[in-house]
Amino acid sequence: MSEIKFAVLGQYFHCPTKGDFEYAQQALIQVNNQGTIVSVTTETDADFQAQVSTLSSNNQLIELSSTQYLMPGMVDLHVHAPQFQQAGKGLDLPLYDWLQDYTFPLEAKFADMDFTKQIYPSLVKSLLANGTTSAVYFATIHKDSSVELARECLKQGQRGFVGKVNMDEASQCPPFYIEHSTTEALKETEQFVQEVIALEGNEQQLVSPVLTPRFVPSCTSEMLQGLGELAQKYQCHVQTHCSEIPMPRTNPLLRKRLGARL
Repeated sequence: MSEIKFAVLGQYFHCPTKGDFEYAQQALIQVNNQGTIVSVTTETDADFQAQVSTLSSNNQLIELSSTQYLMPGMVDLHVHAPQFQQAGKGLDLPLYDWLQDYTFPLEAKFADMDFTKQIYPSLVKSLLANGTTSAVYFATIHKDSSVELARECLKQGQRGFVGKVNMDEASQCPPFYIEHSTTEALKETEQFVQEVIALEGNEQQLVSPVLTPRFVPSCTSEMLQGLGELAQKYQCHVQTHCSEIPMPRTNPLLRKRLGARL
């Protein structure tokens, strides 16, 4: 039992594969020092009671009440972290106008680290409180605030895949919210990847960097090429909007960008 950090005893719900459902009124979930579940046993297992007794005597057992239960955490595959503050607001405009009038001005505020530190802790706390234990995030174009989001996920124990957004196509980005230069943006993106990987306490890679071209029209071909090279170098995940409607599909710039490849 030396490798076990703690165990939880209580009701257990699980869907191990699509279409399957498991329930146990009493299940024992054991977790090791690396935070990995090493075993799940139920009352039907021969050594169940012996394990419960041993863990209890070692003060390693957490017992749930009859109104509590365990289930796998939910995973949100697409969270715009800086938009948390405007959730449910500004719904009167189509996407392109909504971005220009509401969202880009809000995201630009995350250049301010004091503002960042007011928003991101509440975001992560809110998601965890509602059962989202893993999230894939779009942050903003700002390296430091994007790293801060990863740091906050780590601090609160949420598995996070965090992306510093990249957008450098001047015709599709407002002047107040655009990379200063493609070269500098790629340099900062590489620094972001390195800093997230090296976060103190992130030895188990609870949080990971994600390369994030916002969407094809907002990035030059040079940006996409550079991000592709970083993806190969660091074997990072890549995320973007593959089916977005920021402008008509007949727009020649969009058609040109769609031909670019990471």
